[in-house]
Amino acid sequence: MHPNPAYSVLVADRDERFRDELSESLEAAGIKIYQASDGNVAIAMALVKKPDAIVLASNLPSRSGIMVLEYLAQATSTIFPVVMTSNTDSLRYSRYAKLVGATDFVVKPESSHYIADRVRALLPAKPAISRRSA
Repeated sequence: MHPNPAYSVLVADRDERFRDELSESLEAAGIKIYQASDGNVAIAMALVKKPDAIVLASNLPSRSGIMVLEYLAQATSTIFPVVMTSNTDSLRYSRYAKLVGATDFVVKPESSHYIADRVRALLPAKPAISRRSA
């Protein structure tokens, strides 16, 4: 991992293997990762760490991904770019997820590399640090 990552991403999914694969792919690009295995932890991490983006599974324990999005919309003025992942290919569910705050919706089983590419595309451009000549 890079010593001073420019971005941070919260990966919230009940599947530890998926979280680890996606985290590894994002870390290879110099992104700091926070992980959550349930909805309540995802909310706490999002509010405290304020990541630049969130990957949020729809089927989290304790609170679904939709409930997490709804809670964050009410609890903070911060707008998080969110890639919602789901095992269900439902147009209705995808539309509702976007209505309550998801930026993108990906049906599993897409590869973690594909989802990492979608996350990187959502990250805002950060200006380069200018160096002053002495």
